[in-house]
Amino acid sequence: MAQTNRGDTKPLERELGRAGQPGMTAIDLLDDDHNRVLQMFNRYENTKSDASPEEKRQLARTLCRELKIHTRIEEEIWYPQLRSRADVGDRVDEALAEHSRAKELIKEIEGTSTHGPEFDYWIKALDDEVRRHIHEERDGLFDVAEIADCNTAEMARALLARKRELEDEIR
Repeated sequence: MAQTNRGDTKPLERELGRAGQPGMTAIDLLDDDHNRVLQMFNRYENTKSDASPEEKRQLARTLCRELKIHTRIEEEIWYPQLRSRADVGDRVDEALAEHSRAKELIKEIEGTSTHGPEFDYWIKALDDEVRRHIHEERDGLFDVAEIADCNTAEMARALLARKRELEDEIR
């Protein structure tokens, strides 16, 4: 029985079912992450004018943490598998460049005071970059993953296991 890396006895299969539907595939898991992050961006946009600086910082911290974890599982597991099974080198390289730009924006956010307009600017820039990245994945790499047989429940389990490890590691 596969288990999470937290030392508990909850099988990964049940985690997969809880995160989406039973038999969740890699694309389901990644797109779940995408949707969660997009909801956070929307929440930030809808509440930024009424939120306290601490509330803005907390939402940004959570958002950036989610993105750090997501980019790591894609870079460590998803993209290497795609690259090994399909001729998608250029697409993977572009996705990695998008990750690099997102990481630079995260650093700007983490180093900027929530009291000025710059903070909202950097959040918006990250929002735009992430939305562009998601669009590219949904309209390109996800289709290739289906053809290359990378969109499996086994791949989802590997992604989820690494994600759980990173959730403990990245605070």
